[in-house]
Amino acid sequence: MLAAGIRLIYILQSANNSPFFYNPSIDALYHHLLAVDFARGNFEITGPFFRAPLYPLFLGSTYALFGVNIFVASLAGHLMGLVIIFLIFIIGHRYFNLATGIIASVIYIFYYPALYFEGQLLVDTLFSLCVLLSVYFLLRGSEGSIKPLSIYLAALFLGMAAITRANILLLFLPAAIWLYFRKRNFKIAFLFWAVAFIPILPVAAVNYFIGDDAVLIASQGGINFYIGSNKDADGMTANMPEFGVTWEYDDCKFYAEKQGGIRPLKPSQVSSFYLKRGLSYIMNDTGEALLLFFKKIYLSLNNFEVSNNQNIYFSRQFSSISKAAFIPFSLILGLAVMGKILGGITRKEQLLLWIVAASIWFTMVLFFVTSRFRLPIMPYLTIFAGYGISQLYNSFRQGRFRQSSKAMIAGVIAFGLSITNFAGLDKTDFAQAYFNLGNIYLRNGEWEKARAEYARAISSNERVSIARLNIGNLFFYGGEYDSAAYYYTEEIRYHPNESRAYLNLSTIELLKQNYESAGDLARKALEAKPNITPAAVNLITSYLQSGDSLMAKETGRRLIDSIGPDSRLLLALGIIFQQEGNLDSASAYYQIVLADTSQGLAAEYNLGEVYSRDLPFSANIAEARQKAEFNLAIIEIQRGIFDSALDHLLNIIESNSGFTQAWINAGLIYDLKRNYGKAEEFLNNAKGLEPDNVVVVYNLGLIYAKTGRLPNAREYFRQALSIDPNFYPAKEKLGLVEKILSGQRIEN
Repeated sequence: MLAAGIRLIYILQSANNSPFFYNPSIDALYHHLLAVDFARGNFEITGPFFRAPLYPLFLGSTYALFGVNIFVASLAGHLMGLVIIFLIFIIGHRYFNLATGIIASVIYIFYYPALYFEGQLLVDTLFSLCVLLSVYFLLRGSEGSIKPLSIYLAALFLGMAAITRANILLLFLPAAIWLYFRKRNFKIAFLFWAVAFIPILPVAAVNYFIGDDAVLIASQGGINFYIGSNKDADGMTANMPEFGVTWEYDDCKFYAEKQGGIRPLKPSQVSSFYLKRGLSYIMNDTGEALLLFFKKIYLSLNNFEVSNNQNIYFSRQFSSISKAAFIPFSLILGLAVMGKILGGITRKEQLLLWIVAASIWFTMVLFFVTSRFRLPIMPYLTIFAGYGISQLYNSFRQGRFRQSSKAMIAGVIAFGLSITNFAGLDKTDFAQAYFNLGNIYLRNGEWEKARAEYARAISSNERVSIARLNIGNLFFYGGEYDSAAYYYTEEIRYHPNESRAYLNLSTIELLKQNYESAGDLARKALEAKPNITPAAVNLITSYLQSGDSLMAKETGRRLIDSIGPDSRLLLALGIIFQQEGNLDSASAYYQIVLADTSQGLAAEYNLGEVYSRDLPFSANIAEARQKAEFNLAIIEIQRGIFDSALDHLLNIIESNSGFTQAWINAGLIYDLKRNYGKAEEFLNNAKGLEPDNVVVVYNLGLIYAKTGRLPNAREYFRQALSIDPNFYPAKEKLGLVEKILSGQRIEN
């Protein structure tokens, strides 16, 4: 009841007070978007899973049952947390003593990171639960006579843990070996190991037969290993040395292909490339790699909770109940050490808990250390901590002061080492938290609040990345290009390789029609990040707008050779050919764009989507496909292939009901087909989107004239002239309608 009460208050306060609650970002946003697609039946597998799929599928099932509801998803996480607490009590009670079960569960209740991560759309709570269920059933199944059902359930939950986070594969063999020595039964140990792969087999099959790659669970392993094993690694930040903290998978793939000279690489090959780079670093810089490894060990045992997606310490302000979750990691570690010394490992059941905790801990240190990666260890540490308190009490009661003193000294030493800060960790550095908060306000259209949070981020840490870039974006959105350019330039001053700052400066120069400068800045963006496609589009545009279509085409082809057949570059070349009147070549490029069904997630705060409204080329893949299909429709209209053109336009409208030109041209085709009812419907929809579009208003006037509603036609022709007094066709038609309405004779 205590645990449930704390979690209920916490989720209600978080939902009410925290701007982050309904605005997931980074990993949580990735899971949310996949889950939404799954719930809506749009879950399309275009390659092997990059991350283990069970949590997004679980989240998607929750959305399918209850609607896309983040509160319900968060509540599901807290319910899993309650099950974890119950299992901690059961295991502690059954395999240690009642006091251990009670104390351990209370410690976990008041450990804040457990409470915090239960409410996040992240894999960690589900992963912890699956592993703990596996441990529970493995202990139960090996008690007394073998209980095959419990053993198989343990194996299945371990397999489910693997398709939640694949690093638990390291536990498969040690757990099977433990079972063998526990029961001296090779058959049951082998069956446990084999059954654990049952949940993995469907994932591997999907990866191989649908994703067309030999990936067992997920293809991120090599990249994650390299993140934690390179010359620039700090042991706790998901930083790719070639791209910084804002890297995307496409960056990793592009770099691997460039270095290997092979394109395209499959995800397994990309993973293998980075695994080899990480191993090469360890082999060639062994001394430095060892120091990094020891640093990761230190971080893994440190009291500091290393944040990953959001700042854990910053989040405490949004719930008063979080202050009640006061038990720190250092205290749990000290008590667990004390429990180990006082109790030793007196039973094989206890040994299993140490094996599980050690396996999870080792895989964390092998990659990089964060609080959320440490969370799955905590159920076992809290059990040993509860056991330490219980045994200390028994030692004092039985007068075993020498043993208890040794245990207390060891526990105090562990506690003391855990609270040291040799790594210079800062709980009060909220720069990234302010930045993330600014992003939320930016997404929600609260620009002044966003600007204020970015300013706080810069004030907190002047070297925080992207904050100045986003302030510049806010000025850009408001049309204040000079102020925007100032902040982009400032971003470059602090971060000289920030490609997006060069890209956005290039965009401003394009809009100002300074094409030579725009091209220079686009080239600088490409130097900083050779695969930044929007900059490539800007470079092509700069040539085309300055009248050098030949250079635009040559540059487009060269960039396609360098970056790959990106839809946005293919669209740009198609537009060039269309403007030259080479409709066959233009159509061929547009068809290739339409055949590419990949849907890349655009960078949230890049100007690509903004400038695509003002320039002919889109930086968003989905928009590129829509523009390609629209241009293809226009070509078919020019060729008189109206039915096919209409099909394309209707496809565009179905995917983007705000595409005004698609409504207009579809309406005009219906007009040509003399389907005036449909023509009026589509043109009215276009007018709803752009009330002052003179072409729309004029053509509605024509529809009314053709259907005999001359007063309406007169009104719409007048509206067209009020929008553009020099629009001659409206003047001419208005004169004709007024003559008819006045009864005058119309002369040919």
